[in-house]
Amino acid sequence: MSYGYEPQDESEAGSWREVWAILQAMFAVLGPPLAIFLGAMGLLMVTFYLLLANPPLALIPVAVIVLGAYLIARRDKRIQAEREQAINEGRPDPYG
Repeated sequence: MSYGYEPQDESEAGSWREVWAILQAMFAVLGPPLAIFLGAMGLLMVTFYLLLANPPLALIPVAVIVLGAYLIARRDKRIQAEREQAINEGRPDPYG
């Protein structure tokens, strides 16, 4: 007795190709943030290890962090200058 509800025949189960496509999409989205997080944790662990082993050596990872921040700030300043120049010349935004 079905009480007026007849479910449709279930479709065929998903193939491995669909599973592979979902996994690729998942790693494409989550891969870069995960890599950044693991890299930051590794850099933090190396810094603490070097701090315990020989305190002046701990300046090496700190210098890498400062250099990275400087390069990001310099890149952002260059992009901002290029965008302002494009606006002043009436061109479309080169970055989107």
